[in-house]
Amino acid sequence: MATTADVRHALASLADPRRAKEVARFLRMTPGGYGEGDRAIGVSVLEQRRVAGLYWCDLSLAETANLLTSGVHEERLTSLFILVRKFARGTRKSAAGSSTSSWPTPAESTTGTWWTRRHRTSSVRG
Repeated sequence: MATTADVRHALASLADPRRAKEVARFLRMTPGGYGEGDRAIGVSVLEQRRVAGLYWCDLSLAETANLLTSGVHEERLTSLFILVRKFARGTRKSAAGSSTSSWPTPAESTTGTWWTRRHRTSSVRG
């Protein structure tokens, strides 16, 4: 079972201080800026998606939620990538063919598609 520390270590190993400065400037991580109080470690989005791909299946929801509250921008974004992948792909049990899973099928790859389909009958038409 993977832990928050495993994901943090994987991201830290990919950190680039030069990129971190660029991200901090872009996201305005300065006093009074949009991202005030955040920290960046300089991991590209592509690398974050790769880390999420390595850990999505073995990281518990509690551990993922722990990452989501991090002060590091890349850790929070990676946790969102993990959550989206968990939602889109379901659990290992549902991938094995269990029809009792409440997770959406792989064809419902986004939460919006799943939500729209699920609530289509309750929509009000004007």
